[in-house]
Amino acid sequence: DQRPRLLEVGAINRQLLTVPWLNTRAIDIRSSDEGIEKRDFLDLCLQSEEADRYHITVCSMVLNCVPSAKDRGRMLKGLSRVTRASGLVFIMIPRRCIYQSHNMCLCRWQKCLEAASLRTLHMEETPKIAFFVCQRAVSQSAVAIDTEGSQRSSCPVCSSRNSKKRGPVDFGIDEWNT
Repeated sequence: DQRPRLLEVGAINRQLLTVPWLNTRAIDIRSSDEGIEKRDFLDLCLQSEEADRYHITVCSMVLNCVPSAKDRGRMLKGLSRVTRASGLVFIMIPRRCIYQSHNMCLCRWQKCLEAASLRTLHMEETPKIAFFVCQRAVSQSAVAIDTEGSQRSSCPVCSSRNSKKRGPVDFGIDEWNT
């Protein structure tokens, strides 16, 4: 099959499965649809046969549903791991995960993407959702992240926030920063 391989993580419908020019695999941890494979992405991304397998990976409104910061970090790294070098990763998350969190801001989110070997090619926002089109780096080298938060103090958005309005969103970079 010569069609580009696409992995949809957290599929809630069969929309991408119907695109004839894509070879789509749709997974969800709680799937009840016969066309969507019931599978935990955190287990799948560790399998050696899944590494560098997909041209395109889509993760829409899933990262924010992962309960632990460590697993959110693992998921971000896993999205990069299963995507081929120079492949595309589409990530959609609620804007509040970036802008209303005491542990996250846009500059720190970008550092998390870089640490996962993902480079942002394009970003768009609606009042509620942030959309990122990322490209996986050719080599997956680790990028150090300042876990003490000093980059947050230099970020005008972060330094001007009222901490009482922020929620507890983090990506566990302390646990996977190697």
